[in-house]
Amino acid sequence: MSVNQNPFAVCEYPCLDSRYFSDASLNASTIKACVASLNPLAIVSQKGRVARANPPKASAALVTGSAAHALILEGEKVYAARYAVMPGVDRRTKDGKAEIAAWLLDNSNKTGITEAVDKQVRAMGAAVRSNTDARRLLRNGKAEQGIFWTDRTTHVACKAKLDYVTPEGVVVDLKTCGDATEDGFSRAVANFRYHVQAAFYRRAYREFFGGDLPAFRFIAVEKTAPHSVAVCDIDDATLEAADDIINIALRLWSRGDSAPKDYGCFTVSLRRYQNHLLEMEGTA
Repeated sequence: MSVNQNPFAVCEYPCLDSRYFSDASLNASTIKACVASLNPLAIVSQKGRVARANPPKASAALVTGSAAHALILEGEKVYAARYAVMPGVDRRTKDGKAEIAAWLLDNSNKTGITEAVDKQVRAMGAAVRSNTDARRLLRNGKAEQGIFWTDRTTHVACKAKLDYVTPEGVVVDLKTCGDATEDGFSRAVANFRYHVQAAFYRRAYREFFGGDLPAFRFIAVEKTAPHSVAVCDIDDATLEAADDIINIALRLWSRGDSAPKDYGCFTVSLRRYQNHLLEMEGTA
């Protein structure tokens, strides 16, 4: 459905992390945290509020993923400006401590990474560039566009930072993963609610640019050699389910602390493969 541009939506390019994360608007990560279960669907907005108040620490995996995004989507210049390889020295020795101290002075505005991480990130970048479909998507577009808007139905302030948008208006999201096969990445989409993120990013794009919801594609690159790459679409049924989740989450978020946080009453019924008696019946 074609929608008029939201006159109050704002797009910032490039959108700095400091600007984006200081804004209190609702984003896809918080909405994903609200989803307690996909089947049966259970959305608890308070879970998102707790997650937002307690952001995860910068784990090694998170740093590697962020570094890969910088190199692959924004290029060598941006990568070098944000990340620097730490010297491999023994920090327990006097000379080692001195070298680290000097390195910190020279790189105070950068995130330190190990030589192994740098090699891993560069290998993933080379793998993406060597993939014809991925390379075609990441050509002459814009990375890290921040879009800020107010949802027209619930009046909830929202934000999204789009990994990459092609000149044709295709929204692209880069994922580093352990398994980029169709089966493996499909499970990752369910486990990490990537489809919710995709639907929310499409919505963000339409709010600022207007028109129809844009096409969306994931570029998935495996973190281990040989760093296989896949370019993935999401089917309409999955996106429709994600949009439903977003609409429910927005309505609950707008209710604040009055939104329900419990799961109600239900009868426990194990899946057939979890109940050995049912399995036995099926093979008798």
